[in-house]
Amino acid sequence: MHERVLTAARQLFGDHGFGVEDAQIAAAAGVAPHEIGAAFGSREALIEAVIAPLFAERWQACWSALLADRTRSLEDRLSALYIEYRGRVERTDARLWFWAGLAGAHASGRISGTLVTHLIGPMIAELRHECGLPVFETVPLSAHERELAQALHGAIAFINTRRFVFGNATVPPLESLVPMIVRAFLPGMREELLRLHAGRHVPVR
Repeated sequence: MHERVLTAARQLFGDHGFGVEDAQIAAAAGVAPHEIGAAFGSREALIEAVIAPLFAERWQACWSALLADRTRSLEDRLSALYIEYRGRVERTDARLWFWAGLAGAHASGRISGTLVTHLIGPMIAELRHECGLPVFETVPLSAHERELAQALHGAIAFINTRRFVFGNATVPPLESLVPMIVRAFLPGMREELLRLHAGRHVPVR
């Protein structure tokens, strides 16, 4: 019963947002409305159970190993990683992500912390290595560097937003778009990183 409610809530929340009534979820799950409370304790707990897998649980250790593999070019590593990482996002996932943002769930820091630890920080570390710049132990990751990496991350994430949230069926597949975006961004990211570290813009930590 627990899984039936969770599956029904996930689908309905993805389609319509978190304002869906318990009665609708119960009908879709084939249970009585009061059983939702018995299974989850509260509506807030149900919503949390639906969105929790969108956050830290998504990251896989093999992606960290891929990003750190300097036997491959950074362009190749980032392209392969993002095709896999974003390729696992389905329509309901993308829409739940959108609704969770509107509901303030992203402000908790769960996703930003996960991204900085596993993706944003390591991406900048690899760019610094290519540019001959100091490691984080010498010069900590700055807010501007985080935003530099987020620009690439956001451009790739927007592919699924356009496809699944905006309903744009003409968006080409990730396999063709991700390498193109990575190739377009990396030269400018390297140049901007060198500019930041040259002191023409003091990074804010």
